[in-house]
Amino acid sequence: MKKLGISVLISWLLAPQAFAQTLQQSDAIYKAVEEHITQELANAPSAFNDVKTAITPLDSRLRLQACEAPLQTITEFGNIKQKHLTIKVSCEAPVKWALRVPVKLQIFQHVVVASQPISRDQILTPRDVQVLKQDIAQLGDGYFQAEEELIGLSSVKSIQPGSVIKRHMVRQPLIIHRGETVKMVVSYPGFNLEAAGVAQMDGAVGDTIKVKNARSNKIIDAKVKGSGEVSI
Repeated sequence: MKKLGISVLISWLLAPQAFAQTLQQSDAIYKAVEEHITQELANAPSAFNDVKTAITPLDSRLRLQACEAPLQTITEFGNIKQKHLTIKVSCEAPVKWALRVPVKLQIFQHVVVASQPISRDQILTPRDVQVLKQDIAQLGDGYFQAEEELIGLSSVKSIQPGSVIKRHMVRQPLIIHRGETVKMVVSYPGFNLEAAGVAQMDGAVGDTIKVKNARSNKIIDAKVKGSGEVSI
């Protein structure tokens, strides 16, 4: 009789309906991950309206006890603007467990790209740039979203048509060139002193360049203020 009772109990435990009642359903885990990503996107500084999410399927052999408490989620690796994320999903009761779910994101936004070949040191005009939708999860930071931000800047390298233009690819245009005679200005309260100098290197507004005093031949650091003018 005792042996029969044990056999019945084992059969019940192995029955599909028993597992359906006690094991955590994969759909609930997927839903928790999706809700977590949705919340992360809502909290992001920029509005992301065109997003595609691909959650890596869970191992079909996974056996986790059904969670009675709400599933907890946290972004463990990556951030919401990166292509790959890992979301940690955990349960507190009745049995503690945790698993990591890899997620691939595609976030599409309008960014500025080159509309035609751009040469090094070329001053950008409206004809050189256009806005296209791109997956920014693959781009990293430093892209532009408005064409106006680039007009009048100078390229620091050649840029191919269709390439996303990033901040390290452009700079303020050079307005002082090596060998050029410049006016050096030293400001004091109520008056300025001026002297002639010779630029030892190229520079854009805001750059610090080497300038040789035309009178003393002393080389000093000066900040580019405008065309033909530096401040000391």
